[in-house]
Amino acid sequence: MQRYSHSGIVPVGGAINTVLAGLAAAVLGGVVYAFLAYWLSWGPVRLLLMLVYSFAVGFAIAAVANRGKIRSPLFNTAIALVCVALGMWVYWGSYDVARNGIAVAPSAWTPAGLVRSGADLFEKGSFTMKRKQKADGWLLVFFWIAEGICVTGIVIAIARIDAERPFCETCQEWTKSEEGLLRLASDGNEPVWQEVLAGDLTALAVFERAFTDTSPQVRLDLARCPKCEHSNFVSLTAITITTDKKGKTKTRQRSLITNGAITDPEAVFLAEFSKQIKGGNEDDIDDEGEDENEVEDEGNDARAT
Repeated sequence: MQRYSHSGIVPVGGAINTVLAGLAAAVLGGVVYAFLAYWLSWGPVRLLLMLVYSFAVGFAIAAVANRGKIRSPLFNTAIALVCVALGMWVYWGSYDVARNGIAVAPSAWTPAGLVRSGADLFEKGSFTMKRKQKADGWLLVFFWIAEGICVTGIVIAIARIDAERPFCETCQEWTKSEEGLLRLASDGNEPVWQEVLAGDLTALAVFERAFTDTSPQVRLDLARCPKCEHSNFVSLTAITITTDKKGKTKTRQRSLITNGAITDPEAVFLAEFSKQIKGGNEDDIDDEGEDENEVEDEGNDARAT
């Protein structure tokens, strides 16, 4: 089974719009982030502001790149890095203006101005922590480094949100995925999976149906082009659910294959097999829906820990 990989095509119009959207979000967001960070100097609030800023920039890049039909995760990554560099430069200069007034604006974004502002913050401190103590010195430098790493990582991760989403080159459309089309009672290590991965999807018939809380299980996701029959992709994920001493669940996932290309008859077979294995019983399907809700709640509990 051949795995899908993006063509790397970057339409000119989509590229221009993505660059403009990313830079606009980084610059305007950087100014807002700086002034709010100065006015709301409590550590947890600063952390929240950093997350909001990072998500906003990353989402702007991802959304416009998706609309522009950019099929190059590398391009999105490069734009994300440029936006982070520009955005943080704008942020640091704007923070200096927020602290010292408009009088420092002419030099706030120059290398000398940034060094002056950084040295001042190193000595006097920046945001407040417990007992209203300000973070200063090398502790503050540590937080600056952590902030830069977090912003960069989050922006890149969100900008690449469609990195594994197949694109139909025939229709020039993104595929639509149905997650959990099939759930089979298996740990993903049985020899029969080699037959499946080699293209024999009928071999799936040896497995029994699993539910969202079954452990172990293999989840089958199907991505299809909404306009034609030429682009069909299957993903197989082995899932193990464990419960710790506190009763909280932890889910481990292992990919068997991501976006393996299949034919339209094979995609139809999977859809029909899904209906057959579920029995077409409305009560049965409703029960599975209830199981999914329960697992989602357990997953939220697990993430909270």
